[in-house]
Amino acid sequence: MENYEIVNKDIFTWDKDDKPKLFDFVVSDPPRNLKYHGKFKKNDPMFRYGLPRQSSMEWAVVQKVIYHMKSTAKGVVIGSKGMLVRSYEDEIRAAIVEDDLIECVITLPENLYENTGIGTEVMILNPQKPAERKGGILFINAQDYRERLNSYQHALTDEGTKKILEAYHHNIIEEGFSKFVPIEEMAKYDYRLNPVEYIEFESLKNHFDQTIPLGDIVEITRGVNVTKKELESLEKDGEYYYLNIRNIDDGDINYEDAIRTRPRSGDWLKRYSIQPGDILLTAKGWETKAALVGDDFRDSFISSNLTRIRVDSSKYNPYILLEFLRSEVGKRMLESIQTGTTITLINNKQLSRMEVPVYSKSMMDEIGGSIKKNQTTYKEKVKDAEQQYEGKRAELMMRLGLDNSKK
Repeated sequence: MENYEIVNKDIFTWDKDDKPKLFDFVVSDPPRNLKYHGKFKKNDPMFRYGLPRQSSMEWAVVQKVIYHMKSTAKGVVIGSKGMLVRSYEDEIRAAIVEDDLIECVITLPENLYENTGIGTEVMILNPQKPAERKGGILFINAQDYRERLNSYQHALTDEGTKKILEAYHHNIIEEGFSKFVPIEEMAKYDYRLNPVEYIEFESLKNHFDQTIPLGDIVEITRGVNVTKKELESLEKDGEYYYLNIRNIDDGDINYEDAIRTRPRSGDWLKRYSIQPGDILLTAKGWETKAALVGDDFRDSFISSNLTRIRVDSSKYNPYILLEFLRSEVGKRMLESIQTGTTITLINNKQLSRMEVPVYSKSMMDEIGGSIKKNQTTYKEKVKDAEQQYEGKRAELMMRLGLDNSKK
């Protein structure tokens, strides 16, 4: 590039007498989690799709790129997964999507930037889409096409680069990799632009002959948010356990480390308590874990880091559902609807839309009953083994004169 100019300035300041410079091609790769310390103006023509938040600037940058594009130009914005899914930005996303300006969204492998595991998303803007792209967006999921560049970062493989270019330039649709989604379909997803959600979710759904939305068979409730100070005031004479992420083990609930609390208000008992057959799902964190509330449960409330899935037993077996959520297919489905950049979250609205496999009631009763029996047998044998271990250990310690029971 021979003709260029480098300018160091606040890109969101403007002079009302100045006309915007328009370009044939505009590219922006802003720092992740960038905050703006100035003040956005409501009447700024740059933000005709909506005033962005100062704490999250990616959609301010997207609108900045659009503002400087010629009618025949293309724009590229590189951002995070959060840019594609944050709920408080859905109105801006919706306005730009409905204006049919987004041609393609590409998910690249994580850790492409040194010393950060944050994923990378590429958004291509094009006011003059080809006919086959009008009224929708091409989504591409290339997150698995990575190779280790060095100890600190990955790189996109040559194969991944080739597949992306072929899909984009030749409109290739491939299950598990690329998919064209009409705008009216995106409206059902609150204009979320996560390629993994549209591509991976559909591909996984096709594993089963018949599926049903999770929301049709369960009631989904996020736990109660309590500050540390409030929790301390509620601990005195607490009769209920306050369950958090750390209390969810591999398919089971560990009550021993949970804080004891009293209900802050009368509606806690109905809204945030647990009962046998409930499934508790971690709503935040890198790894999603699920556990079933058994018959030996203890009176508890769930924190806001947990989601309670209350299964309608006349429609589905909770043991079958738990095993599905813990399976590889179930985990990948949950990953496809996660949001967040540094801390992942599961949105309950999206969770309710997740499809689960349909089985006959007789099959669920039979297999669900066997799973429950198997779990009960396992716990009993573990308990017996622990007792035998402690008994034998006590005997050996006594022979060594290390028994502390006698003084």
